[in-house]
Amino acid sequence: MPYLERGVGRRATPAWSARIALGMSYIDRKHHQQKNPLNLATSTDVNWTFRAMIQRNFHSELGFRWKLGLGYIHHSNGHIRLPNQGYNSFVLSMGIESSRSIGYLSHTQEGAQLVHNWLSVRLGLGMNSLSLDYNDPQPVLDLDISFSRVYRHTLRIGFGLYLRHYRHYKNLLQSEDVVLEAYPDLIERPYWNASSCGLDVELELLMGHVGAEMDIGINLFKPAYKLDWMLNEGHFEEGEYHYGEMNWYYTVKRYIASRLALNYYLKHTEKEWQWNPYASISLQANLGQADFTSLNFGIVRKW
Repeated sequence: MPYLERGVGRRATPAWSARIALGMSYIDRKHHQQKNPLNLATSTDVNWTFRAMIQRNFHSELGFRWKLGLGYIHHSNGHIRLPNQGYNSFVLSMGIESSRSIGYLSHTQEGAQLVHNWLSVRLGLGMNSLSLDYNDPQPVLDLDISFSRVYRHTLRIGFGLYLRHYRHYKNLLQSEDVVLEAYPDLIERPYWNASSCGLDVELELLMGHVGAEMDIGINLFKPAYKLDWMLNEGHFEEGEYHYGEMNWYYTVKRYIASRLALNYYLKHTEKEWQWNPYASISLQANLGQADFTSLNFGIVRKW
């Protein structure tokens, strides 16, 4: 799990630090309809893992640093296959490490420009599942255009516009599923109504060739999500299936979008360049619930 750790406070050796990590995990017991039916957390062996920690540092004169931490760990498969409720854990941790700093070699020269503008275009190919009845992964196309300011070659803050198209939504709108009876108007334009668009705020920590990104945004248009909600939030009662009802939680998840990504830049982000191609793997979510996993390729223009 590649991680970012930063001290909290202005001291040279801060007493507190925060750590964020994003990686992959292998889980040996997954959902199985006959052998493990009650396990709804994950249905795949390989899963995403997210870890966030706050740590108290105790410095020693012997060249070591003790760490006591409290954190949160999440495992899920990024909605590639259902069920996928995920594993969520709160953890206590204790560790020891050398307090001798390896050091991060900065290419920033004295007097150099410390604020830059970035224009980024990204194209992603994602995969997700719709429901237990539509559980085969289908592609999601993702296009994002963003403008950012980069401070000291380390912190990128910007905003973007994204457009997405869900193959599962299109297939559902062209099917004869009874859930369509509630919203017949969606059937008229299946390609358009299977898409979404929105605006987001992007935050990224840059470390040479690697960047860790977190976005939060709002869906301006995502009409087929109401069908998604009805299918996945429904339940059986007395042998009859009742679709999920639209409530306040649906409204929040319908509009709030989030994204976690690990980016790899071909050129070192602190060096002088105008164009920089990059690749990334990302996890998109509706609020905190996974929406789809995506492999992305993009290019950055800096000035």
